[in-house]
Amino acid sequence: MRRYLPLHVVVGFLVIPPVLLKLGSVGYRFARYYMKEARIAVHHGSSYVWFVAAAIHVVNYARRAPYLAMADWRDHLRGTFTRQSLVVASLVAGGVLAVAMLSFSSPFALSSGGD
Repeated sequence: MRRYLPLHVVVGFLVIPPVLLKLGSVGYRFARYYMKEARIAVHHGSSYVWFVAAAIHVVNYARRAPYLAMADWRDHLRGTFTRQSLVVASLVAGGVLAVAMLSFSSPFALSSGGD
């Protein structure tokens, strides 16, 4: 298993910026919603309904997601350029981060003793 650690580390560093971008995007929308809306007692119960609806949504769109993602790149919808630019920039940043970390020593470095 140790032979796969460098690949695991590189992929891990590669996905950090896209994950941070997604967390920032969701956090921004979350903050905007709660800054403008008064607290509602029904909100707590509705979160359970939302979770079930989101699960159904994910199952329904799992097969169509690649096609829809490609359509976003192909079609000229409002905000497409901004979304594409942020995703590409986060992937480039992840690549730079992954390559930059290769020069650092790690306790997970491969030894000559095999697996």
